[in-house]
Amino acid sequence: MDTAVQSLPSATAGFRPAASSVFLPKEHGSWSLALEPVLFGLLVAPSLAGGALAVSAAAAFFLRRPAKAVWRAPHRAAWLAVVILGICAVVGVGKAILLAGWSPLVFLLPALPLAALFLHWDRQNESRATHAELAACGIFALLPAVMAAQAGRPVAVAVTLSAIMLARSLPTVLIIRTYLRRRKGSPAGPTPAGLTTFVTVGMILALALTGHAPWTAVVLVLIAALRLGLLVPAWQPDWPAKRIGIAEAIFGLGYVLLIAAAFQW
Repeated sequence: MDTAVQSLPSATAGFRPAASSVFLPKEHGSWSLALEPVLFGLLVAPSLAGGALAVSAAAAFFLRRPAKAVWRAPHRAAWLAVVILGICAVVGVGKAILLAGWSPLVFLLPALPLAALFLHWDRQNESRATHAELAACGIFALLPAVMAAQAGRPVAVAVTLSAIMLARSLPTVLIIRTYLRRRKGSPAGPTPAGLTTFVTVGMILALALTGHAPWTAVVLVLIAALRLGLLVPAWQPDWPAKRIGIAEAIFGLGYVLLIAAAFQW
């Protein structure tokens, strides 16, 4: 009997994860906050070097999940994804350097400690914690500045592009996290979300008043700030995370497209 049981194929031995499940992040909300800055930089400051950097950034974003799979329980699909995405990331940044030199990458220097912190928190299974998401947003928000420098734009433009993306991502993370924690009955004060929203609105307003940012950015940041009154108070609506994620993705795409168009006017 024991021999017969042992001869039966294991239910999991032949299991192979779907190709998409190997590299597609489970945190769908992270997609928009990570990839919006890449699209924004390409639209406002297009260049071949920026395109190469975009490929590298996208590959690095999708590399995280298979890399964790290889670390914990390696299998062929995960290894293949790591190799392919790793090559894309390295070749992309290498091509960007060949086309535009090293100097634009100076804008990524603040990303180094943020990346180290995120990797540490990710190893501790805290990638969905607020502090980890804020660090990740900071990293990707720096990409438009690099792309602007690669396209030969002034430093002021580069800094403005990153500021616009920070004004999109940082309040979003804090507001949504506050909402979700309160929805689950956990304590979450409104101060971090409110203060960050106030500061980022002031930052974009100052950039618009000095002629560096289009007023479209001010309008959209103010519209986004309305979430404070909708999602943070105690009388917040009972919306599932998926519904909010879809709404944020739609708003984020509109945010990027409208502001990018305003820069061309």
